[in-house]
Amino acid sequence: MALHVAFTLPDERAALALCERLEQHNVQVGEMNDLGSMRNMVFLDNNRLMLEAIWPKL
Repeated sequence: MALHVAFTLPDERAALALCERLEQHNVQVGEMNDLGSMRNMVFLDNNRLMLEAIWPKL
């Protein structure tokens, strides 16, 4: 079973800012995915825990 922590962002602008900040710290970020009315991206923290950011698609 794959467990992960998910958190919401207010919009895609916040997601792009988070993605940029993660990449500045050499965190590998997955692609942004379209989930119908939502979008998300997945990345791993320094303990290899899967994290998911999800936000509404406008």
